[in-house]
Amino acid sequence: MYISNNDSKHLHPGNTSTAFTVQLPRHLELNSDDWECGVVHCVLSAKPEKPVYITCDFVVPSILGGQLHPVLCSISAKTKAFEHITMVPLSRGNLSSLRVKIVNTQGLQATLKNDTTCIVLQFRKKNERKSMDDPF
Repeated sequence: MYISNNDSKHLHPGNTSTAFTVQLPRHLELNSDDWECGVVHCVLSAKPEKPVYITCDFVVPSILGGQLHPVLCSISAKTKAFEHITMVPLSRGNLSSLRVKIVNTQGLQATLKNDTTCIVLQFRKKNERKSMDDPF
């Protein structure tokens, strides 16, 4: 699934490159006990100076900065490609919109000098744990 902060601007005019909501073209009904999600690719107009974390409102939270946040992955200036995709279990499977925030190590909204954020998400069933590089 390809999403960006420019998607759904007509519905969510307050979207920014580090906090945005995307309305899906159709409702997804996934059993949250069976599905997980990971970031396959992310494009930021500017590389972050310090590590940042992509959070999304439909995954199981983990601890970041002493609090629970729904973290999908981390990105730093050294991140060139997502060679290993960390899959995170879904906290809800009833998806009609997605809320994405890019936060710093304290869990606060990050400040990036960019105007566009594009993210590619992969959803898969938990029992389909084959490597993405494995064609068989």
